Amino acid sequence: MTGLETLPPQSRAVLALVLVQGKSFDEIGGLLRIEPQHIRARAHAAALQIVPPPEALGRNRRAAITDYLLGQDSVSARVQVRARLREGGPERDWARALSEALSPQARVPLPAIPELADERPGGTSKHPRRRRRWLLFGTLTMLCVIAAAAVVVLASGTGKSAHPRMTARAPTRSAATRRAPTRNSVQTIRRLTFAPTSADPNALGAGAVVRHGGSLSLLLQARGLAANHGDSYGVWLFNTPIDARLLGFVSPPVGSAGTFSSGVSLPDDAIRFRSLIVTREKSTRPASPGPMVLHASLSLS
Repeated sequence: MTGLETLPPQSRAVLALVLVQGKSFDEIGGLLRIEPQHIRARAHAAALQIVPPPEALGRNRRAAITDYLLGQDSVSARVQVRARLREGGPERDWARALSEALSPQARVPLPAIPELADERPGGTSKHPRRRRRWLLFGTLTMLCVIAAAAVVVLASGTGKSAHPRMTARAPTRSAATRRAPTRNSVQTIRRLTFAPTSADPNALGAGAVVRHGGSLSLLLQARGLAANHGDSYGVWLFNTPIDARLLGFVSPPVGSAGTFSSGVSLPDDAIRFRSLIVTREKSTRPASPGPMVLHASLSLS
């Protein structure tokens, strides 16, 4: 295995911007004035140098795994990668080795390697294609509901719809949130893909930051979560464990279905945070984030 310290300076810089600062390939391309596809190629080449893949693993599969671990993939691609990793084999072995090599450099946990299908209760290894179709359908449906929620929740003016929502103090307007093109339009600012951690490796999440009437709001949905029992799911703006802002708790608690759908206004200083995380909290007033379940990169600058 080749260490990160032996990588060319350009490759080390790209991985540092992704793993430490949570930058996307597009953002890095803008900073370095390089096309994003060239940034992606550097990151992929670095992954191959850090952990040489087995010969049986094709180029597209290697690229998909690297994008997955670096948090640079789409929701649908993430679902497909996780489904293949559940089947085991060389693909899973390489993904695990690469994850172990990259994790010490990462500011937040990398996306978890899911359990093998035949090791889970009611495993679905006999029907992997059927499971992949179900996962993909569920995630795409999730995104459609988020888009609808942007209109239903925000157009109501109060946010008091039938949708579950996080409890949070409404922020005042700031310079970062006074750029709405029209007063009544709903504009998607960022789409978010939430990666699971080892605390709940079967969880999936998707969300969006939207602007409406001069304010920024976060819309978030997740599924595959463990039910709440004497605890709550909290949603945080996050830089470090000592530099985090609790947006609120998911309400009502997550039940046996393992899903939630929430929305909340973002505070004035949301622009300075680099991540959004979902945690499990036993305290009603946590001083710092509890065990992380989902995380996503955030860039509002």
